[in-house]
Amino acid sequence: MFLLFLLLTVAQAAFNLLRVQWVSWMNDASVVVHIVGVLLILGALWWAAPLRPVSFLLERSTGTPYLWVFLLGLLQAHWTFTGFDASAHMAEETENPRLKAPWGMVLSVAVAGVFGYALLLMLTLAIRETAAAAAPGTPMAIAIFAGALGERAGLLMSLGVALAMWFCGLSTLVSASRTVYSFARDGGVPGSAYFRKVDSHGVPQRAVLAVAVCSAAVMAWGEAVPVVTSMSTVSLYWAYVIPVWLGWRKRQEWTGEAVWTLGRAGWWVNLLAIVYTTLICFILMMPPNALAGKTMAGIVGGLALLWWGGVRRRFAGPDWTRAH
Repeated sequence: MFLLFLLLTVAQAAFNLLRVQWVSWMNDASVVVHIVGVLLILGALWWAAPLRPVSFLLERSTGTPYLWVFLLGLLQAHWTFTGFDASAHMAEETENPRLKAPWGMVLSVAVAGVFGYALLLMLTLAIRETAAAAAPGTPMAIAIFAGALGERAGLLMSLGVALAMWFCGLSTLVSASRTVYSFARDGGVPGSAYFRKVDSHGVPQRAVLAVAVCSAAVMAWGEAVPVVTSMSTVSLYWAYVIPVWLGWRKRQEWTGEAVWTLGRAGWWVNLLAIVYTTLICFILMMPPNALAGKTMAGIVGGLALLWWGGVRRRFAGPDWTRAH
């Protein structure tokens, strides 16, 4: 498993080391693959698979309360329900960003929610044998495809999903390397003078390689894909909820300048997001992903020591924050 992960990471890093225009073309191809892929899966399962009745969604195979099972089932979405912050990353290049950036985030969540929920429902209704789908050794989605569409068609669908996931990894490496470069440009990471360098085409090659090496190291330490995905998801949702928490605390100071808000409902929506995100982050680090929790605790502890040990006196934030 680690060797496969390493090969995929090397391929993604190689594409990231090319010209920025090439990466842009790959991102455009990713959009096409994701949209067409979801539509093909929905269409194939709807027309070719023997679907169960809707009442199957309410059946239970254990004595666990249905509401708790339903809430745990929602965690499936959190492994991949990320990336809606891209509108914020592109705000500097967006016309009227105070209005369009938040709208872009809301619409991306809404569209992903509708199509994602449709895909989950279709996959669930296409399960022929619950025990076979949940058996260890084969990912559930692949087992469902094979059981509902046959081995060959199921393999084709699985390859399409794998391609989409590869594109997700490529985009993640793009985002992470640019984040490292941005912090290095402002002196916010160790070795900033080294990682802020770019090549003649404007590609932060050193940041790309650093992120790829760190990814491989985490995979080697994590021992299993669920542990790594759990760590990644928790890290992303911490990054999402911290600005929400800061904005919620100082809400009276900025809402008057906002162009687009949720109005009076915003306070409660923010609070709900903070509580829910805190809850799912704990759940995502519970057994069998306890190693993810221990690793995250070690990382946060190490970062805290670095911060209080001297970084807070040296790093005053980006230039534009000091200007204000």
